[in-house]
Parts: sequence; C-alpha cells; structure tokens
Amino acid sequence: MKRFISLITIFSLLLTGCTPDKEILDDINLVTLIGFERVDRQTQGTTVVPQYQPDGSINNDYFTAVGEFGKDIGQKLNLQTQRPLASGKIEIVLFGKEFAEGGVIETSDAFRRDPSVSANLKLAVYDGNAHDFIMEHRLPNQDLGMALTRLIEQNSKQETFPPTNIHLFFRAFFTEGKDSFLPLLGVKERNVYLKGISLFKKGKMVGELPASDLYLFTLLHNGFKNGSLVANVKELKGQVSLGHIDAEPKIEFKGDVDSPEVTYNINLKAVINEYSGDIKGIEKKVNLIEKSVNKELKNKAESLIKSLQEQNLDPLGVGKSASAHYRNWNEKEWNEIYPDLKVKVNFNTNILESGVMR
Repeated sequence: MKRFISLITIFSLLLTGCTPDKEILDDINLVTLIGFERVDRQTQGTTVVPQYQPDGSINNDYFTAVGEFGKDIGQKLNLQTQRPLASGKIEIVLFGKEFAEGGVIETSDAFRRDPSVSANLKLAVYDGNAHDFIMEHRLPNQDLGMALTRLIEQNSKQETFPPTNIHLFFRAFFTEGKDSFLPLLGVKERNVYLKGISLFKKGKMVGELPASDLYLFTLLHNGFKNGSLVANVKELKGQVSLGHIDAEPKIEFKGDVDSPEVTYNINLKAVINEYSGDIKGIEKKVNLIEKSVNKELKNKAESLIKSLQEQNLDPLGVGKSASAHYRNWNEKEWNEIYPDLKVKVNFNTNILESGVMR
C-alpha cells in the first residue's frame, strides 16, 4: 500500500504542478485528461494533451507509460514529450473499471492535495479499459478531456446526475453514514455516454446502477429544481412526460436508533409537457395522473433503495441523516441494521399546469 501511495504521489509531482499564468504556454504541455489502468500488477498512466493550431483546430497528443513506481512512469512519459507535462489545467481523471475495483483513494488524493488542480476536477469510471478507450476514442477537433467533462457537467445541469467533483467525492468518503459514487461512462456505436453510476465502498468500486435509475437516484439524493421524468399512467394506458419539476426529499425517522422507521416524503410540483393518451378532457384526468405518478415513483424508489441496502451501500446518505437525528448513533451498529431497514417513500405530486400536449 505504501509503495502504491508513493507511486501515485511521485507521478502527480512529475506532472509539473503549474498554471498557465505562471508558465509560458509554449513551454509546457497542458494535460486535460489522465487515465489509469492495471497492467500485470503495475500501473499504466495515459495522458491527453490538446494542441491548439493557428487555424483554431485542435489536435490531441497521447502519451502513455507503464511502471511499478511513480518516478518510473513520470520519466517514461517525459521521455516522449518535447515539453514538460503540466497538470494545472487537468479536467478529468478517468479510472478503468478494473482499476476502480482495486481502489481509487490513493490515486485521487494526490490530485486533491495538489494546489494547482481545481477542486472542480472530475473523477469518473470507464466501463472497460481506460487506456484503450483514450487511445481509440480520438474525437476530431475536440479536446477529449474537455469533452468528457462537458458530458458530465451538462447531465448535472439537466439534473440527470447529482453534482460531482473530486471535492464532493472525498466529502462523501470521509462522512460517516454515506458512501461515494462516480459517473460511469461507456461507449455505444463509438459515442461516449453516461452509462450509469459507479458505487463505491471504502474507496473501491463494488457495484453500479444503470442509466434507468439516474433520475430517481438524483431525485432522492438532492432533489430537483427544474428536473424532468417520464412515468407510466396504467389506468389511462399512456405515458406522461413531466417537466419543470421542483422536488425536495425530506427524510424522517421514528422509533429507536436500533430499529428505526425511515420515511422519505417528497412533494413534487411539475407541469405536463407531453401525454401519450387521449387528451380529451385532460383537465379532469389530472388527479388520476397524479395518483398514478405517485404510485409508480414510490414503487421504483423503494425498489432502488432496497437494491442499495442488499449491497450494504448507502450513497444516498440515509446513515448520515440518521446520525444527525439520533444522538447515540454509532456507525458500526448502523451498518449491521442498515440492510434490513424498512424504508418507505411517499410522493405527493401536484401538477400545476398541462403545458404542451401530444
């Protein structure tokens, strides 16, 4: 373990911790993406350096090296470059899935402690080999590091995924009663997409959630201010698309700390953007639609929470909320009862207007 910590720390230091205002841009290579992978019990570091051309186009340079020690990797990387590599503009650190399953804390902590690296640095897991992805996915005229960062940021902005960066990842890691998570990226038909959520326990990836759970996970984790979702209305044999959703989850605890009753209460305000059923007399169907949405969201939310409990994972921070409620809360004892807790979710949907109908 000490050897691995040393490896990553030295590797980070060898990527010169400078920022553009301290160095002449023509004299350094600004790394925007670093990928980490396991290779025969060694670590492989792969960097992406965008080169901006006089005509405004962008070419990416790729450098990769494998080594047992950080100094070895850093030296091998610098042997390939005409200018020293600098980490001051790094946008994202990408972990291969196998690497993430072995643990990412030591690696990430080196960047967290680097004063030249932004606190908004993104961490993500690629569902496959990170090195192969970086070398094979060469976007024309785009900075690959910036492109991946924008993919994550726009999904957070659209409230498809909770806000995420290295600071928030470590906040969850150090918080009792809460587990960390990161975006899980994949490739489909050569297009990068947000495949789901990678779930962590003590710094190691141990599970994942599919993209279909993203909106509910985000809703339960931090609520919506202007979210959207699609729900089935079985009673009317149709689907409804809700937008401009304002919802804040509130969690309540009843009973003793050793056998609490946990309830999420979520008041959800929204407008109907689209409805696939018969729109005649839709105003009279609003109450039925609200009840149907409440029922479907309740079932899906409780199923999602139960699946997390079965894995003894708490990325939603139920334990954190319990620690604030109970004075005698104990993390070890909580972890023993958490998988068997009965967690209820109640939705109260209020449709404010019909919006645009189909």
